[in-house]
Amino acid sequence: MNYRPEIDGLRALAILPVIFFHLGFNLFNGGFLGVDIFFVISGYLITYIIITDIKEKKFSLVLFYERRARRILPALFLIMFFSSIVGYFLMLPDAYQNFGQSLVSTTLFSNNIFSIITSGYWDLTSEFKPLLHTWSLGVEEQYYFLIPLILLIIHNFFEKKISLILVSIFLLSFAISMFGSLNFQRINFYSLPTRAWELMIGSFLVLYQIQDNYKFRNTSFFNFLGILTIFFSIIFLSKENVTPGPSTLLPTIGAALIILSQEKKDVIYKILTNKISILIGKMSYSLYLWHWPVLVYFRVYSKDPPLVFAKFILLLIIFILSFLTWKYIETPFRNKNKVSKKVIYYLTIIISVIFIGYGYMLHKTNGLQSRIYNDKNMNLLKENISHAYNESANKYKKDKFDKNKKLKILIIGDSFGRDFINMIKENYNTVNMDIIYQSKFPRCISNIKEMNDKSIYYNSQIIIYADTEYDEKCINDNILLAEDKSKDIFYIGQKHFGYNLNWIARISKKNRGNLYNNITEQAENVEKKFKQIIPKKNRISIMEKITNNGKILITDGNGNLLTPDRKHLTKYGAKLIGKKVFKDNNLSNLLEKSQ
Repeated sequence: MNYRPEIDGLRALAILPVIFFHLGFNLFNGGFLGVDIFFVISGYLITYIIITDIKEKKFSLVLFYERRARRILPALFLIMFFSSIVGYFLMLPDAYQNFGQSLVSTTLFSNNIFSIITSGYWDLTSEFKPLLHTWSLGVEEQYYFLIPLILLIIHNFFEKKISLILVSIFLLSFAISMFGSLNFQRINFYSLPTRAWELMIGSFLVLYQIQDNYKFRNTSFFNFLGILTIFFSIIFLSKENVTPGPSTLLPTIGAALIILSQEKKDVIYKILTNKISILIGKMSYSLYLWHWPVLVYFRVYSKDPPLVFAKFILLLIIFILSFLTWKYIETPFRNKNKVSKKVIYYLTIIISVIFIGYGYMLHKTNGLQSRIYNDKNMNLLKENISHAYNESANKYKKDKFDKNKKLKILIIGDSFGRDFINMIKENYNTVNMDIIYQSKFPRCISNIKEMNDKSIYYNSQIIIYADTEYDEKCINDNILLAEDKSKDIFYIGQKHFGYNLNWIARISKKNRGNLYNNITEQAENVEKKFKQIIPKKNRISIMEKITNNGKILITDGNGNLLTPDRKHLTKYGAKLIGKKVFKDNNLSNLLEKSQ
C-alpha cells in the first residue's frame, strides 16, 4: 500500500479532540468521537493489508499478528509499566486493586469486556482508572483477530459473495448497535458486536477501491463534506448523544469520505498533509496511550480539579512523552532489522505473564492494602472500609415489625439509607430498637397500596428517608400524613467528601489524622437545596456537622478513612459522623429514649 499522508492527518484530526475533550475544554463536547474515526481508519488499513496480501497469495496469519504486536505492544507495555509504578505510590487500595484487574484484562485485550462486567452501582469512577481507555484497543484487537479469519474463509469458499457476506455482518452489527443505544447502553458502548460496523465502514472502502476504475476518485467535495461532518460532530454533539448510535454515523461517514476522496490539490488535503498534522498523526497512538493515564494520575495526586493553566502544562507533558515514545519505542520496534521476530515473541510472552501475575496479586491483596493501612487483619479491614460494610445493613430488610414494645423505626432509602442504619448501629445499643430497612418502599406515603407496606407504615413510630435524591412533590404531604398519625418523620441530608481521596496515600500514616477535602460546588448546591425543600424540624443535615470553612472531614483522629468512595461511609465514618449527627436534634432525642 502506498503511503497516504492524509490518513496521518486524519489521525491527528481524531486524536486532538479526544485529548481536548478529556482535558475538559468545552468547545470539544463531542471530542470522544475521535475514537470512532480511529475505528474507520483501522478497519480500512487492516482490511487493505489483508485483502491485497491474500490476492497476491502472500498472506500469513503469523506475519499479520507479528505486525500487530510490533505496532501495538511496545508502547502499550510502557504505559502499563508506568501506570503500575505510579499507582503503587499514589493510589488507595480500592483504586489500585481495580487497576490490577484492568492490568490483566488489558494484557489480554479484553478491557472492554472487563468494563462491561464491572459496571454497576459500586463501580470506581472512570476518572480514576488509568487504563480505562484501553477498552478501544480491546475492540480493535478482537476485530484484528477475527477479520483475517473471516476474509480467509470467504476467499477460499465464498469469494464471489464477499460483498454480500460483509454487508450482512455490517447490517447485523449496526442493527444490534442501534437497538443497544436504546436498551443496553454500556454494553453497546464497549462491545465488539456493536462497534464492528464502524470498523467495517473502513473495510467497505477497501472493497470499493480495489476495483479497477472506481468512481469518485480525487473528489474535493468529499474532502469538504468529510471535514464538515467531523467538525460538526466534535463541536455540536455531546455525551447526551448515545454512542454508538445514529449520531455516530456523522464522524464515521466523514472519515470515510476523506479516505475515499484521495484529492491531492485542495486546501483540506494540504492541511491534513502539512508537517505538523503528519507528525501528530504518526504520534497519535502514543498520544492516545499517554493522555489518559497522565490525566488520571494528576487527578489522583490532586485535591481539586485542574485549573486551566495546569491543563496546558498537562497537554505539554502528554506531547513530550508521546513524542519520545513514538521515536524511541514505537519506531524501533516496528523495524525488523532492529528488533527480530524472536525478540518480539519472547518479550510479549514474558512481559504479559509478569503483568497478569502482578495484576492478579493486586486483586488478591486488595490493592496491596498494607501500603496504606497498618491493620494486619486484611479481611476484617476490608469489611470495615469497603462497600461490603454498607451492604451489611441489608440484614435489616424485613416484611413486618416484630410484636414487641421496641421502638419501631422504618428507614426508607438506597445505599444512603444503609449508611444511616450503620450510623445508628455504631452509636446506639439497638437491642430496644426494631429497625426495618426498605429500598423499594413508596417514596410518597399517599402511594402506599400494598397491604404489607401499609402494615409496616401503620406500625412504625419513626419514619426516616435517606435517599440520593428526594421527590419534592411528596415531602410536605408525607410530613402532614405522618404527623397526622402521630409519627415522627425525618429526611437525611446527602454527603459528598470532595473531589479525590487518593492523595491521602502519599501522606505518612502518622500524619493522616483529621484530614479535610475542599467541598465541591455540586455538594454545596445539593445541601442548599436540601435545606430549602425540607422543614428544619424534619431534616437532619450531615454536611453541616462535618464541614468547616468550606472543607469536609475525610479521616478520623487515627487516620482512618470515613468514606471508601467519597459518597458512602466506612465503619469509622459511621462511628464518627453518627456521633456528630446524633447530637441535640429531635431524632437523637427519640433514639436516646430507647437506651
